[in-house]
Amino acid sequence: MAAVITLSVVCVALSLLPRAFGDKCFGMGTDTMDPTIKKGSLLIVSPIKFENISVGDIITFKSDKEEGYFTHRVIDIFQDKKQFATKGDAESKPDPYTVGYECVMGRVQRVIPFVGYPSIWLSTMTGKAVVIVFYIVWISIETELYESRKRRANKK
Repeated sequence: MAAVITLSVVCVALSLLPRAFGDKCFGMGTDTMDPTIKKGSLLIVSPIKFENISVGDIITFKSDKEEGYFTHRVIDIFQDKKQFATKGDAESKPDPYTVGYECVMGRVQRVIPFVGYPSIWLSTMTGKAVVIVFYIVWISIETELYESRKRRANKK
């Protein structure tokens, strides 16, 4: 039980600590950026101004065409429209749509291998349900233990 709690605290700390510095964290859920970024990595993403994004940068963005966040490399910049052409390193073709600057979450600053798996799992309904049930059971057990100790203390 202590190991599970310690692991969850470490995972939460790793994902919250960058937020204290204005960054965001994302779990890499696919292998589209392989070999540069492996599936399961934790990405630390910093906000960036449009004019500071260059061809070759790796950005995380929310697509207005598909559900979720994506992390791909910038392969072209359309200054007049404030849009980017992007491509996953593992993909043979560029993405079929451009990304507007308003959808950009930021530029990838750091990649921590394997640490993104808990974040990816927690973003699923199953992961959220398991965590909620775990904490409900844990709180129930702790409450019962507390009440039991209190009853024993009152009998003395």
